[in-house]
Amino acid sequence: MKTSEYLKQKLYVTDDIITQNKKMLEMKAMILEVSNSDSPVLIYGETGTGKELVAESIHAEGKRRTGNFITQNCAAIPSHLLESMFFGTEKGGFVL
Repeated sequence: MKTSEYLKQKLYVTDDIITQNKKMLEMKAMILEVSNSDSPVLIYGETGTGKELVAESIHAEGKRRTGNFITQNCAAIPSHLLESMFFGTEKGGFVL
């Protein structure tokens, strides 16, 4: 699949999360609340719990829904690289 085709795909929204569980209904309400915020959101949980579904819902429900959505699995990034991505590096920090 080409990148342009991927970006045109429909993202999940909160209505795609089907549940009657009280905690999940609270999470759906929280998705709608944070989707209109400019603050970064950290989503974490066990494998297979639907983190990407939540991330897509936040994007699709928010004011940035017309922009691109890119997923990044932070567990796939080596810890030393992830740290430099979040906190930056100093000049000469990677000299051997």
